[in-house]
Amino acid sequence: MTTRYLIDANIFIDAHNLLYHPDFCNLFWSWVKAGFDAEIFFSLDKVKDEIAHTKLKNELANLIRSGMFPNEFFLTSLSNGDLINSYMEVINWANDHPHYLKSAKEEFADSEKADAFLIAVAKLHGYVIVSNEVSQPEEKKRIRIPDAAKHFGIKVIRLDKILKLYAYDNFTFQTAS
Repeated sequence: MTTRYLIDANIFIDAHNLLYHPDFCNLFWSWVKAGFDAEIFFSLDKVKDEIAHTKLKNELANLIRSGMFPNEFFLTSLSNGDLINSYMEVINWANDHPHYLKSAKEEFADSEKADAFLIAVAKLHGYVIVSNEVSQPEEKKRIRIPDAAKHFGIKVIRLDKILKLYAYDNFTFQTAS
């Protein structure tokens, strides 16, 4: 079975702001689209909302709203009862976790934030999450994706690792070998 990936908002933000701005590296964005066309790369509607909300007037928001990625690229977070149950399991885990501060639990449960939804969808459907967040299990003020994912047996991979698996020769998409 082919591994499928869910891309976190920070991948888009970092790529746009730091590494692969479309003005000089449009090939990166085409590579992500090619990964979707191969039915390997996806993201969530909640990620799209975070980076392309209509209130945002920045370049990245405009780029995402321009239709660079089809609507199907951004999976629906709570499309059925199984996803809702998975999401509730993730939120209950966070709320019951004695390590994190109340403010961290509230931020994680914020329905405007994608993190808990990424975990829930990955948990239910076996996706690997692509995020530049790093595990910080000692941190109490924030629940990080890799730390929550670990509890549910979900793999998290950074952008540089996925590039090594699926990109060659100036961002040509290739299937992993």
